[in-house]
Amino acid sequence: LLSAASESLAFSSVPSATRLLGTQLAANMAPLDQELESWASSTGYGQIDKAIPAGSSGWASFRKVTVTNPPESDGKPVSFFVKSSSRSAEEMFHGEALGLQAMYECSQGEDSLRIPKVYHYGDFSEGKGSLIVM
Repeated sequence: LLSAASESLAFSSVPSATRLLGTQLAANMAPLDQELESWASSTGYGQIDKAIPAGSSGWASFRKVTVTNPPESDGKPVSFFVKSSSRSAEEMFHGEALGLQAMYECSQGEDSLRIPKVYHYGDFSEGKGSLIVM
């Protein structure tokens, strides 16, 4: 399993231009960090500003991720909760994502429960592992 400490990368200490231009740096990033950078840039959320470990379990690691350029954020920082695993998304996150999406859709009225929105889940494009972004 991947540990939160071994996956941690202080994105805020690496200038954005260096991240964009540094293929060597990208090669040294952990697979989860590469996936998060790719997801954030491809979906219009800019780049990862901070990634803070938030614990782990016997099968997954957790972190809070803040992005640099979220759409319609009114200048406020936008953060996501990310779970990652060395197992496949089908094994780990498919059922969770579908359940959360269904509950989220049903919880949009007044006086409703707060259910996290699932922004993305899937397998790492390179190597073994998966993630869910909420």
